[in-house]
Amino acid sequence: MIIRVRNWEKFQHYRHRAPPWIKLHRSVLDDDTFQALSGDDAKLLINLWLIASECEGAIKTTSTALAWRLRVASTRSVSNGLTRLASALFVTLTDDAGNVLAGCLQDASELLDQSRVEERRVETENNSGRSPFEAFWATYPKRAGANPKGKAREVYAKRVEEGVDVSAILVGTERYAAFCQATKKVGTEWVKQARYWLSPNYRGWEETWELPQDDGDELAFPNYPTDDS
Repeated sequence: MIIRVRNWEKFQHYRHRAPPWIKLHRSVLDDDTFQALSGDDAKLLINLWLIASECEGAIKTTSTALAWRLRVASTRSVSNGLTRLASALFVTLTDDAGNVLAGCLQDASELLDQSRVEERRVETENNSGRSPFEAFWATYPKRAGANPKGKAREVYAKRVEEGVDVSAILVGTERYAAFCQATKKVGTEWVKQARYWLSPNYRGWEETWELPQDDGDELAFPNYPTDDS
């Protein structure tokens, strides 16, 4: 994925890459679109401006790498923020071939997830030493109590036989792991056994696993069917 800052050449120009500072133009004070951004989105945009100064306004990255660089626990929150910034025309999002991933009329969340699936597919192909299941198992959040790996492997194999994309499972597992981390479920019995998470009645990789907001609302958890076939 390539994130391009709009009007970079007009407002930012330096003799060398990675300058010690960037220009924050006073015009943003009267920019209604900028002022309408949430605090998190404005912070994300300014961070993107800083990173863009290292690469002449075009950031080639992945949502996972960007979340790590910004010290954000959830790649989903980064993807959603990028969607909103693209809709507000502060950035454009393209794949490596230059095809637009998001714009003012597109919902980028699903497209960025597709981009992440493709990233995982390439990683899987380049990492022949570890099976897709082992990559899933290493990513899946740890739980207290039983979580039989053999049963999980069997159910995982059934889903693959049915045509489920292993990269889609891995991306969904990353979302679930981030959710469990944010809600302090890792290492407790509240983490679902992997064999049930992979079951045809549950299909946990298809859940969005939105992170809780800091508004005091109680967390809602999906029902836990027990069919592991």
